[in-house]
Amino acid sequence: MSNESKKMKSLLICLFLLISFVGYSQLDSPKIKDIKRLLIVSGAANAAKAGVESMANSMKAQSDQNNLPEGFWDEFIKAINYDELAAMYIPIYDKHYSHQEIIDMIKFYESPTGKKMVEKTPLIVAESMEAGREWGGKLGEKVYEKMTKKN
Repeated sequence: MSNESKKMKSLLICLFLLISFVGYSQLDSPKIKDIKRLLIVSGAANAAKAGVESMANSMKAQSDQNNLPEGFWDEFIKAINYDELAAMYIPIYDKHYSHQEIIDMIKFYESPTGKKMVEKTPLIVAESMEAGREWGGKLGEKVYEKMTKKN
């Protein structure tokens, strides 16, 4: 591929990215505003924040094994831009849901049942993960015993 072809390809990629960015930079459209609202009322924004922090804290606990400088994960957590993280969800929701579906979900999450769901979901997830760990541990013991009895 010639240098001229590479330059043209790079220019086209940059142009495509710019057009994509401009398409989603119109964050004042009613649907985009409603997606932002849905991310808040559904708890998705807080769940994403908690997930990223949990991952970082988990990696921090193993930092002696991954040759990163001391304090890396603390700095990583400080550097997180949660608005940027939430903005990543906007085109995904836009792609998969109509504006009316977004409005309907907002209505649900603003209802008493929806609010309870947002409140209880983290507890249910935590309890489910603990139950899954216990189940997996017991299953692992059974499989281990079965395999060691064969030998």
